[in-house]
Amino acid sequence: MIALCGNCHPAVAKWQRDRQYELKAKPKNIQNGKFLGALEFDKRDLIFKVGGSWYDETPVILQFFNKPIIACTIADGQALVSLELLDQMGRTLIKVVENQVSFRVDDLWDFEYAHNIAIARYGRRDVALRLDFRAAEAVIEGKIWLGNTQIVLGKEETTLPNANVLRGGRISQCGVGVQIGDPNQNPWRI
Repeated sequence: MIALCGNCHPAVAKWQRDRQYELKAKPKNIQNGKFLGALEFDKRDLIFKVGGSWYDETPVILQFFNKPIIACTIADGQALVSLELLDQMGRTLIKVVENQVSFRVDDLWDFEYAHNIAIARYGRRDVALRLDFRAAEAVIEGKIWLGNTQIVLGKEETTLPNANVLRGGRISQCGVGVQIGDPNQNPWRI
């Protein structure tokens, strides 16, 4: 048995066992030090619960200066999510571009993926990012560094810089849901 994403599984399942074992012995992602794959889920609207608040038809949910951190769009009737999980130095740990996820395997303690859910962990019981699209409500939670400040997207609330808390809100039909910093500036050139 070999663990594969839904994109690769049908093709590899047709191979003979010896070829499957050969692939399993030398996983390409581990050899390259990178994980690349698609997040598969069936969502046809732009309604997301992020950090305890609802974002409805809001293409950029969270933006840091001029950089969208969490964004979404609809293409061919399917919701597409884009996001970046940054470290304290502004280096990208996980990047999702229209449901295509990539990261260096050494940057995370664990990455768990199943149909409609993905969880990235900094360490044991330390969730960095959780994308859960199993129910009617699509949920995004986690801990995102923006510069030297950590934003916490919890189940019931979002903790923003300077201990500001956003709880139970509904942001609808806005260009940007939450803007942190001046959108006309690059945070790494200040």
